[in-house]
Amino acid sequence: MDFIKIIDWDIHQHYKDRNPPWIKLYNSLLDNELFECLQDDSKLLLICLWMFCSRKGNGKVPTDPEYLYKHLPVRTKPNLQPLIEAGFIEIISNGDSKMIAHRKRNAIPEQSRDRAE
Repeated sequence: MDFIKIIDWDIHQHYKDRNPPWIKLYNSLLDNELFECLQDDSKLLLICLWMFCSRKGNGKVPTDPEYLYKHLPVRTKPNLQPLIEAGFIEIISNGDSKMIAHRKRNAIPEQSRDRAE
């Protein structure tokens, strides 16, 4: 089975070992050119994926469109390709770290990347 893996998942987490009621959403995302260039439906999908992954505790959820459509508050089947191309998510196989789609660039703005290191 293939899974969606959130890139830099740790920066969105306040609690590492439990199901948090919230995630970190930095306002610097508004200055992120990659996020800005996404269509509105992809922006909503990304934020919904972040919240849904926080419930799963590991930053990974199945890529199955039916599964996502059922569990996310979206009206159409999710299109993951724009998020993959922008570097916000990647697809891994069988829960291991073998990537199916490589990200083009890091989706974190420069100032956030410095803080994360």
